[in-house]
Amino acid sequence: MLKVVLKHSAAAIGTVVAAVLLVGSAFRLQSRETRGKAMIKAFWSGHNREGQLLISLGADPNFLTNNASAMHVAAGRGDMELMRFLIEHGAAVDQPVKWDVRPIDWARRYQQTEAVHFLIAHGADGNHVPQTPP
Repeated sequence: MLKVVLKHSAAAIGTVVAAVLLVGSAFRLQSRETRGKAMIKAFWSGHNREGQLLISLGADPNFLTNNASAMHVAAGRGDMELMRFLIEHGAAVDQPVKWDVRPIDWARRYQQTEAVHFLIAHGADGNHVPQTPP
């Protein structure tokens, strides 16, 4: 009986591994923009593990929309763990979006003092002031 259970368990594990590889391959075939938007949407929605998985499958941690990057989202939430993950995967700490808004500006706006200090320690310009929209 144990042999049968082990055989079926191994088959199930093999199926799961194959499915993960297939999904990963399909994700890599998508456009850079599609991968980037999916990653930012995951982080924006608080689904950090999903966003991290998307980065490990090839999403660019520096992908920008007009309004944000993954680092902007993490800084605005004061999510130190996510900020560390993004830096470890090559994310820029001082990347501007529309109106020259940078992650440090989001951290300041949402009163994330620890995130401000973290960004400065990792190279962000502590004296930066974004442009004023017209």
